[in-house]
Amino acid sequence: MKVQTKRHDRLTFLKSKVNIETVIDVGVQECTPYLMKAFPEKKHVLFEMIDDWKQTINDNYKDIEYDLYTVALSDVTGEMHRKVEPFHLKKLQEPTRKIDYFRLDDILPNEPAPYLLKIDVDGDELKVITGALRTLQKASVVIIEGRLHGPINMLAVMNFMAGLHFKLWDMFNFMCHDDGQLEQCELVFLSRVVYRKTTVL
Repeated sequence: MKVQTKRHDRLTFLKSKVNIETVIDVGVQECTPYLMKAFPEKKHVLFEMIDDWKQTINDNYKDIEYDLYTVALSDVTGEMHRKVEPFHLKKLQEPTRKIDYFRLDDILPNEPAPYLLKIDVDGDELKVITGALRTLQKASVVIIEGRLHGPINMLAVMNFMAGLHFKLWDMFNFMCHDDGQLEQCELVFLSRVVYRKTTVL
C-alpha cells in the first residue's frame, strides 16, 4: 500500500516565471488534477493508450480545451499485444489487447509552443522521450514520474535529461511505502535556456 505525503504544488509559482502555451500529458489515465488546476486556460493534448478511460476523460475535461489520443507512445511506431491492467477500472474482459504505438514527434500536431510535457507511463518514460526529441526542443518544462529503485530510476532519468540539456528544478507529489521509504515522485525539469533566464532559484 502506498501513502501520499502532503503535496507542495509549485506549478502555480512556476507558471508565473515560465511561459507555457500547451500542456502535453502522456499517460493521463482519468485526469491529471495538478495540471488542470494550474493551467485551466491552456489547451491540453492528452495521450492514454487504454481507451476504457475515454468517457471518464471526456467528463473530467469538459471545461478545458483538449484533444485526446487513445494511443501509446514509445521510441518506435508499430503494434504490440500486451497485458493491460487499468488502474481503478473494473477487470477487463480482454486483459491482453493490441496496442498501437507511435512516436510523439510523428503525431503531435502543430500546437503553440513552448510546451509543458508530462510523462507517466509506468517505466517506459525514457522510450517516450527518445521518440520525442523534436518535441523536446519546443518544451520549456518536462515533468516525469521518477522511482527510487529499479532500472529506470530517478538517477537514470536525471542523467538522461541532462544529456538533452534539461536541468532538475523541483520534485513533488511524493509517494511512500507504509514504512515511510520514498517510492516515487514527480521530477520537474526546465530546459537549460529557461533555467538560466528565470529567477525561480
